[in-house]
Amino acid sequence: MTSQKEANVFYQLYLSSMERNWVAAKYPLQWFYALYERLIQQRKADILFAMKGDQYTAGVVIIYSSTSIHYLHNGSEEAYLESRPNDLIVDYIIQEGVKEGKAILDFMGSDANDLSLLRFKEKWGARSIDIHTYVKDCHPLWCKIWELGRRWINSKFGSRLLRRVRGDKRQY
Repeated sequence: MTSQKEANVFYQLYLSSMERNWVAAKYPLQWFYALYERLIQQRKADILFAMKGDQYTAGVVIIYSSTSIHYLHNGSEEAYLESRPNDLIVDYIIQEGVKEGKAILDFMGSDANDLSLLRFKEKWGARSIDIHTYVKDCHPLWCKIWELGRRWINSKFGSRLLRRVRGDKRQY
């Protein structure tokens, strides 16, 4: 990534993926600006893009550590998925990682119910590792309200409403 402007481009790809998967976008545009300012400019991270002609078709945010490359975010345009732009980027990341002596491509965490994402990661040889978390016990009524809210915000309508409240506007 060469400019903060490309953070905007990536964000649009990210929103496209979130909308396609009926999931609320967890990260606002300011998050990607911060990644650019704090990590990308220091060459500790990057945003890589796949393009078809002059059209951005997919993008991936990666963070570098001494031994690994961490696959943090991705986004893509549905119209170009048959060209497998995400696969092209992952292949590039692997090839460059090998050249740089990186031992691991860390695909980071995934929801156990997101089978298509798990299959995407597994086709590259990824293996799942259980990460244990602690859950605070709440009153059953609060748990129900929280779960209903989570389901609603991840609906198509809820996701659009959340973007509108945040001021995120699609620029298509």
